[in-house]
Amino acid sequence: MIAFFRLIHGNGILRLALVGGLLAVASVCGQGRSNREDRGPLDPGKWDAREDGSRLNEYRKGDSYTKDPKFLERAAKWYTFRLTQPAYQEFDPTAPTRSMKALVDDLFRQLPANPKQMNDNQRAYCRDFHEQLVKCLKRVVNNDKAIAQINAARCLAHLADWGQEELADVLAEIVKDDGYNDAVKLHALQGLKVLFSQENPDISKRSIFKDAGREAKSILAILGFLQRKSPLSDNAPAEDQEGLRYVRREAIRALAQTRYPAVVNAKTKQIEGQTALWLLKVVRKDGLKPEPNLSEQVEAAIGVCRLQPALLDNYNVDFAAYHVGQFVKELARNYKPDAPILWKIYGARLGDSVSEMKTLAVALTDTRRRQPQGNYVTGVADSCGRLLAIIEKKGPVPGDLLSGLSNLLQDNKTKRSATAYDGVADAVIKEPEAAAADGN
Repeated sequence: MIAFFRLIHGNGILRLALVGGLLAVASVCGQGRSNREDRGPLDPGKWDAREDGSRLNEYRKGDSYTKDPKFLERAAKWYTFRLTQPAYQEFDPTAPTRSMKALVDDLFRQLPANPKQMNDNQRAYCRDFHEQLVKCLKRVVNNDKAIAQINAARCLAHLADWGQEELADVLAEIVKDDGYNDAVKLHALQGLKVLFSQENPDISKRSIFKDAGREAKSILAILGFLQRKSPLSDNAPAEDQEGLRYVRREAIRALAQTRYPAVVNAKTKQIEGQTALWLLKVVRKDGLKPEPNLSEQVEAAIGVCRLQPALLDNYNVDFAAYHVGQFVKELARNYKPDAPILWKIYGARLGDSVSEMKTLAVALTDTRRRQPQGNYVTGVADSCGRLLAIIEKKGPVPGDLLSGLSNLLQDNKTKRSATAYDGVADAVIKEPEAAAADGN
């Protein structure tokens, strides 16, 4: 059951610190898809390292490029189908070049080293070669050997560095399909995160997606993963729960890069995916099992702050700021400088994020409703920022700063939105009992 979740690293087999829990979760969340035609070793064909390799290298360097789908298909099969060959799947320290790591490294040596600095020939080559690589890697992901599936998913995730938005189709398909185990989905989520993190060179603060439908489907796939019912029982071993959290955190990180507070149906104009609300559910530990850990909460809070309220008119950014403020308040209350927690990193990242949230909200001066929201966010962000700066430096938290934030959040005279989205009555957060009891 657990032998299959050995991924890549060093000797071609990735060993994670949370391997026990991840293995258990992977075994529960799908046993791995296997199509009949993709089972067993796939034939990589023949490849002349000197002649064919020289031609591919010329394309990689951008010296020239002539479109030749047949040649690129043959190259793609050679560099991907060998992942299904048994000779590479059992690591032999006496033959390090015959390992999964060696195959993966060999594949990516065929692409331009710097995706951000490519000439026209390289861009055309990457576009066409990616198309062939994705076709082949989809077959390897469907192989009956888990080590082949997982390494193929890892390759798909790495291809995202070159910014081909079409890659999102197969990554979203993997995330949505229960036939794939979580070890494979982990890499698909990482690939989507990379795609969404890349900024459109022509439109500031927008993603690289030119196809809005593809972008929406990809976001909904990530949301679906986050919303899924936990496959673990309430009394599952701690390591199993940590394994699930580890994979779920990648979904949170991916969602945090998507920019839109919600996915809106292009035809009906109705909200289909409540991105901001679900990130806030992670932040406030509302309804997710197992309960999110601190690392997940931090990633979700950062993601909420990065969402762009200008992209959705009925998004209430003050609602989000309130719940982020409550999280920062609890973080400061539980803060112990000597505890083995990444306080400095959390403080720095959260501090930058609340500052970004303030900047985005202050720009909302278009309506009477949104200008007060910007003012509210400014107050919460400034108060949070002062506390987070101290946490970043691992200094003692002054009581007056903590009470100042608490009073601001508790102030009933300041009107703030009751829901994440105007017109969506159930877009609310169930507050922890302690916070509800003291009114903040």
